Amino acid sequence: GKLFLKFHPGVEFGSEQWMVAVPFSIGGVAVYCCGFLAYVIFGVSRIPRLMSEDDETYGMQYDFVIADVRPERFWWLTVSLLYAFALGAVQCLSPNIYFQ
Repeated sequence: GKLFLKFHPGVEFGSEQWMVAVPFSIGGVAVYCCGFLAYVIFGVSRIPRLMSEDDETYGMQYDFVIADVRPERFWWLTVSLLYAFALGAVQCLSPNIYFQ
């Protein structure tokens, strides 16, 4: 059978109209998801040095990363984000519903 998009029932999976939209969706994911992931990884890589310098603004800027974990495990949110990103990528890239 034919596969159609859930939110746009008139667009068939793999059609020319779908292929036109794919680069925009990949670009959106790259900017939004990969950009946030890069921001967090960059911040986490700088946490030990900047926290030892008592930089209060840095502590407030990356509070969402270090607030819920032990101080020596400041990198744990990065692992959690990478895991969530991988799960989302499998769902997006797999056409087989059983593999998802």
